[in-house]
Amino acid sequence: MDIVDIANDYAERELAERLYSRVKYVGESLSECEDCGEEIPVARRSIVPGVRKCLSCQEYLEAINGR
Repeated sequence: MDIVDIANDYAERELAERLYSRVKYVGESLSECEDCGEEIPVARRSIVPGVRKCLSCQEYLEAINGR
C-alpha cells in the first residue's frame, strides 16, 4: 500500500462519514402540503424524502427564516 492508496482510503472514509451524517430518517413524504393543502408533486416527493410542504410554502418558510 502506497501513499496514494492511503490518501484514497482516507478520502473515501471521510466522504462516507459526511454522507452518513446527513442521512437521517425523515418519515414518509406527505402527498399534500401541511400548510396550504396543495398537492405535492410526485417528483418533489421522490427527490426530497420526508417532504411536508409544497415548494411555494417551503420557499416562503426559508425566506422568513433568512435561508
